[in-house]
Amino acid sequence: MASLVIHEYYDRVPKIIPTGKVLVHNDVYPVARRNGSRGSRFWLQPMAANLLRCDCGWHPDHWYTRIEGRA
Repeated sequence: MASLVIHEYYDRVPKIIPTGKVLVHNDVYPVARRNGSRGSRFWLQPMAANLLRCDCGWHPDHWYTRIEGRA
């Protein structure tokens, strides 16, 4: 059984990433600065095995997760 991961959504990109959390976005590009714009979503969560480091340039230190079934 998969463990529950709680996503902490914000209106804007947080300036400080708390210890033990990582900044993550979904697979919608370009990633927006306002959460929910153009379908892009970002959140803070604990590190998880399904996250990949992202180098899209949106934020200096962040990760992304792909939605199953999308290319």
